[in-house]
Amino acid sequence: MANTSVSNAGQVDELLTKLELAKKLKCTGRSVDNYVAKKLIPKIKVGGLTRFNWESVREALENKN
Repeated sequence: MANTSVSNAGQVDELLTKLELAKKLKCTGRSVDNYVAKKLIPKIKVGGLTRFNWESVREALENKN
């Protein structure tokens, strides 16, 4: 299940696991790893866990061209 946090603007940000993000992007977890390695999408470290902000990922992929 996705975690949520509140941004400075009071907007709720959706934090996803790698597999949740892969499902939304309709790709594999390995593809998500490749996108991170190529710095195509941003990741967030929460403690020792990696999470992805859906809005940040969406914006990064829209602006990659």
